[in-house]
Amino acid sequence: MLKKQRILESLHEIAKTRSFDRILVSYHGSNTWVTKFANQRISQNLKEENAEIFIKVVNKNRVGVSATNTLHKDDLQKALSHAVNISKVAPENPALTKFAKPALPKKIKTYFEETLKFSLLDKAEMIKDAFDRTAKRKLTLSGTIITNVDEMAVVSSDGIKTYQPFSAMSCKFIPTDGKNTGFASALSRDINKIDFDGTLELAIEKCLQNKNQEDLELGKYDCILEPDAVAEILEWLGYIGFGAKRVMERTSFLTANLGRKIMGGNITIYDDGLNPDGFALPFDYEGNPRKKIALIEKGVAKDFVLDNHYGYLYKKSSSGHGLSPGEIEGPLPLNLAMEKGDKTLDEMKKSLKKGILITRFHYVNGFLNPREALMTGLTRDGTFLIENGKIKKALKNLRFTQSILEAFSKVVSISKERKLVGDPAQNIGACLCPALFIKDFKFTGKTSNS
Repeated sequence: MLKKQRILESLHEIAKTRSFDRILVSYHGSNTWVTKFANQRISQNLKEENAEIFIKVVNKNRVGVSATNTLHKDDLQKALSHAVNISKVAPENPALTKFAKPALPKKIKTYFEETLKFSLLDKAEMIKDAFDRTAKRKLTLSGTIITNVDEMAVVSSDGIKTYQPFSAMSCKFIPTDGKNTGFASALSRDINKIDFDGTLELAIEKCLQNKNQEDLELGKYDCILEPDAVAEILEWLGYIGFGAKRVMERTSFLTANLGRKIMGGNITIYDDGLNPDGFALPFDYEGNPRKKIALIEKGVAKDFVLDNHYGYLYKKSSSGHGLSPGEIEGPLPLNLAMEKGDKTLDEMKKSLKKGILITRFHYVNGFLNPREALMTGLTRDGTFLIENGKIKKALKNLRFTQSILEAFSKVVSISKERKLVGDPAQNIGACLCPALFIKDFKFTGKTSNS
């Protein structure tokens, strides 16, 4: 992949065409290699290559957007013609025509050659070893290993010309004894930061503990949410509440609460695409450098993220969170993080007299009441009752229904360890999350299976 010169030359060739007032061209290309395995065998090796090129033109406060998925000159010219024709009949809207001013994004290393040197054969050998290790425990293994290479570029008639390559590696391990499961995952741009052996051992340990599950009476319980569970909640908070569109539409929990304390004083949530410990993305789809934005600061609702359009409406500059012109959700935070605490996860478990340890959630629905961040969802792949700091028994999966504003106002402690959680096959962002000890988390339903 890695075709910086060709990408920038192709985008510049289109951007210099001036049969209109202004133009912005964005490119996102990706190569994804997915290896899936189940029941002690590799079931699929998949390679997908794709590209999205969006052309946005402005004609006297009228905007036209078109797209293609190739850099071929004729295809780009056709897409440009479509965008121009659309702009001629579109209604006037000066808010939509605001473009970024040229600014250089911070230089961050996001591409690691070693990650891409991990071949299919390397994956197969590692997976075979994982099969052997799980078989010795009388378990079978399923999961995925994904390698990604992405390239982003933005060129505009206003002078923007920026490019960035990205690498990524992720693994998910789900061992089972035929009835019960465990889970663990790892993600990084740099393969050298992924502990494959440790991740597998954690998944195996979860599975071995997750036996002889019992029912638990519904109600409120003290809980420890491990980082994968926290990430699911944090991602939903970003989607329903931390973007300017949701705030302006008054569906966000921030709308009436800016400047007010809505979570505990130990909760700080921010978005930072410049953090090398996260899943760094130095600029957005409009060419704006990303800024670190404090969203919740010591429990107080502080801010939300902006793109060019909503920056114009709020009379502010973009925070560097514009999505591609093909998206309709408005600006969204793609690099959410929660500030770490001062306890280890083991210390948090030992401090729990009676409560529930949750590995992760699934089927979460954050639309019950976004203004209160009311969500529901199910536990998965390891839910355990802890008594006097030790796991006493495995529990059948439970359904929670809980205002996250309320839950995050009852956080007793936060782990000093943080984990990067995301899926490079689905998006280019990720969450950097600690574990949380939360009092009185509400469980409202049971499941019959593990």
